[in-house]
Amino acid sequence: MTTARAVVRAIVVTDGRSGHLPAVLASLADHSYDTLDVVVVDGDEPDLPEGVRGEIVRADGASYREAIDAAVATHPALDQELLWLLHDDTAPMPGALDALTAVARKRRRAAIVGAAHVNWRDPSRLVDLGATVSRVGARRIQLVEEDDVNQGQYDSRDDVLAVSLAGALVRREWWDRAGGTDDAYRGFGESVDLCRRAW
Repeated sequence: MTTARAVVRAIVVTDGRSGHLPAVLASLADHSYDTLDVVVVDGDEPDLPEGVRGEIVRADGASYREAIDAAVATHPALDQELLWLLHDDTAPMPGALDALTAVARKRRRAAIVGAAHVNWRDPSRLVDLGATVSRVGARRIQLVEEDDVNQGQYDSRDDVLAVSLAGALVRREWWDRAGGTDDAYRGFGESVDLCRRAW
């Protein structure tokens, strides 16, 4: 078993229209990652706040997969490399990256490690902890009740069928091998399809 530290590449994909983007970028000052790429697929390039180091990557008109690939292409692949995928409306809370990388070290066969999502205005309220599907795969089933209060009741949950890619860690070696997300899907469908393929 190797003890080398994983390399974390933070990637924020934005269409340039999210009012949350400044807060998302500012939140990154509280985390320790190796590189940051802000991929702009439309609109104006954002200013990086003080304390946040990174590069702006233009990928006009790109799909989500193409935007991630544009960022990844700027860096050579490294052993144990993790892609930290962030949307322009998902600000990671302090300690989030440390928790995700700890799970990635523990679960070395997991291709994707997802984060819990909480309400933007009220972090005590859970929004998403992943999903499964019905026995025949006909519909998606969320694993938390809408607006559920976070009391630690789900802390023992480990494996799920799918997590949102917003805030997730994805092993780069697996992303490259799998070809990333499928452009035929949009929204959470991208996440479900990629996670299903990871399983």
